[in-house]
Amino acid sequence: MPKYGHREFEVVEGGSAETVVAGSTFIKINGFQTQNEFEKEFPNNSKIALYNLNDKSKSVHRRIKYVTNDDGSIKDTSSKKDKLVSYKAAPDAAGSAIVEIQRLVSPEEAFLLNPMLETSLVTKALNKASRIENQKTSRQLVIDYINDKKTPNTDIVKKEFNKGQKINDTSTSGFCSTEFANEFDVLEPRFTCNLYLTTAVDAYKILNDLASVFRGLTYIVGGKVFASFDKKRLPVMNFTNANVKDGSFRYTGSPKTSRFTTAIVRYVDKYENFKPKVEYVEDPDGIIKYGLIEKELVAFGCSSRGQARRLGEWFLFTSQLETETVKFSAGKEASYLRPGDVVKIIDKNKVNKRYGGRIVHIDGAGKKVTLDASVSEDIVGQKITIAIPRAFETEQSLDQSVSEKDGVTDDQLAQQRAQQINYNLYSRLYLPRNMKKIKVFLQKNLY
Repeated sequence: MPKYGHREFEVVEGGSAETVVAGSTFIKINGFQTQNEFEKEFPNNSKIALYNLNDKSKSVHRRIKYVTNDDGSIKDTSSKKDKLVSYKAAPDAAGSAIVEIQRLVSPEEAFLLNPMLETSLVTKALNKASRIENQKTSRQLVIDYINDKKTPNTDIVKKEFNKGQKINDTSTSGFCSTEFANEFDVLEPRFTCNLYLTTAVDAYKILNDLASVFRGLTYIVGGKVFASFDKKRLPVMNFTNANVKDGSFRYTGSPKTSRFTTAIVRYVDKYENFKPKVEYVEDPDGIIKYGLIEKELVAFGCSSRGQARRLGEWFLFTSQLETETVKFSAGKEASYLRPGDVVKIIDKNKVNKRYGGRIVHIDGAGKKVTLDASVSEDIVGQKITIAIPRAFETEQSLDQSVSEKDGVTDDQLAQQRAQQINYNLYSRLYLPRNMKKIKVFLQKNLY
């Protein structure tokens, strides 16, 4: 959530014109009560997020720069009050503001363009008596250098970063908000990994650590390493009392001591030269229910406070909601399963009715199936789902596709874990009066 919420903006033609036009490098931000409110929410040279664009285009980050006079000043010299050129109303009146959007400053790129710049900026900062100057980051020092009137317009770093960068060629409006240091980023990938390995580490351990970045795990099958991660999936197989050993499912609940309610997540902060930080996450409802149960986590490769917090919340909700494990033995069809797969379990001991079993015979011509046990009259009109083995991709078939074509598609990769439950093979059930309950007629053909 942005620190000050979000504001609506429009792409306008220039620093003084308010004509809405796509492809410009100026935006008008609306809804301010005073100029001070604008300055507080959108400081000059700050990083802003532009999102929820009117044409559904991709969200972007930009740096804002206040509109200036011909002499480079951001103040309106024609006004007796301390008024900004960017603010399009009196300082104490409600209005909108127009700012230029520029590309984000990259200190690494700036120092590559001018190899002597880093030493020069650091030396100047250290020579200044101001403690604030000494604590500035490399990005802030480069921004100050670009905005310095003493820096010539022909300077290669200033020419590269002191110019407008449009959102795209089609968007004309959307929402924007500033991303402040020490606050949660408004726009960021769900998972990022900022990692530098300096010592020798066991290969399989480091693979597991890397998988933990996206809340996943690694496992070895057939001499190959695979990764799986936690996400919403459709079940790939059904298990009932009819296709497990002794028809038995054994359930175990997690102990109360493992239902954590607070998490201390350790990460490094990219905004403070990657200093170690701690993000404290708690679940108030869980604390009331289970008490204060703390867990310390290390967010591997994490340099974002927001990502560290999401990890803590995921861990707390997982430990409190996924509290039951089930154990059973199945036949060879279960060898298809791998870690991370989702299965359906229909246990007649947990419900009052029998919802699953085996089909012992299918009469395609007569459109009827014979079940392994009787069914009740009250299932008439309901649907039957039939699990039928389906073809799926293997490493060998994918290798063959690569050798014959230019590559493989995402759909082909997804078919490595194809569902073995064909949800399309179902029909309405009905029972004729002169028919035994063990046989069921289908209103449409299975094939």
